Amino acid sequence: MGYSHNWTIVMPQGDDARFLFKLESICLVHLLPHFELDIGDDGTTILHHTSGQAEGFALGRCGYDFGESCKTDKGMAEIHIVEMLWRTAFAINDAGGTMRIHSDCTWVPLRNKQLDPTAATFLAVLMHRCADLLKGRTIEVEAVPRAWPQIGSYSHVLIAQNQMLTRTEDGTRFDQVLFAVDDRNEADYGTILQPGTPSFSSAVFRHTQAVRFNQPNCLRGLYSHTLRVRVDGKLFAGTPDEHDQHAEVVKRTLDIKGLIPDAQWLQGEIADRQAEEEGVV
Repeated sequence: MGYSHNWTIVMPQGDDARFLFKLESICLVHLLPHFELDIGDDGTTILHHTSGQAEGFALGRCGYDFGESCKTDKGMAEIHIVEMLWRTAFAINDAGGTMRIHSDCTWVPLRNKQLDPTAATFLAVLMHRCADLLKGRTIEVEAVPRAWPQIGSYSHVLIAQNQMLTRTEDGTRFDQVLFAVDDRNEADYGTILQPGTPSFSSAVFRHTQAVRFNQPNCLRGLYSHTLRVRVDGKLFAGTPDEHDQHAEVVKRTLDIKGLIPDAQWLQGEIADRQAEEEGVV
């Protein structure tokens, strides 16, 4: 399988069975012919793509504390799964529940300052195959810098140091910056250190030690981006972070709606996938 989609759900108040019947019979009816239906032990509807490229898409309440997950290849199953995710999210959120998608395609959406192909497909399906859901709504699509490093325990100190000192050539970290450290070992947001500069390495060690001992919640640097999609102000895709409202994060948050491919691109992508699948058969 190519990658995973993950999501969390808090169902709307009321009759789950009645809501899911409406979801399946109205919102997803055109997608269901592409899936085989199964019923879980708890009564959850579980969908398996007929191509065998994706399985285990669960509709309804999350069966696990961490949410639900579905792995998929990058064939037509990916298109159908992504559309199903978006349509389910709109139905649940509009009904007063909460569904948030935080799949692999929401991590590092930008590569070499261009939209990653996986994120591009994810967003193109939203904008073009789900265009009927967007009428009259405000859509925000952003790449949000993540706090760096993330140190949760003593054992993570060396991991964070190695992560911060290791440079990559794949272009995923073009916003990889570290703030300087003042005399109190607090972050100096007025000075930015780039990897490879003379003071960068020493600042890495000072930051990680300060995090370990006395300032675990201080924003000390930024590392790559994640995708955030809001519909009428409500978070539909992405992972919230305690630093999202920090001035340095807000300053470097990018509006990437203009990078989403047009409908013709998506049609071409779908045609190529369908041709490949027909050729295999």
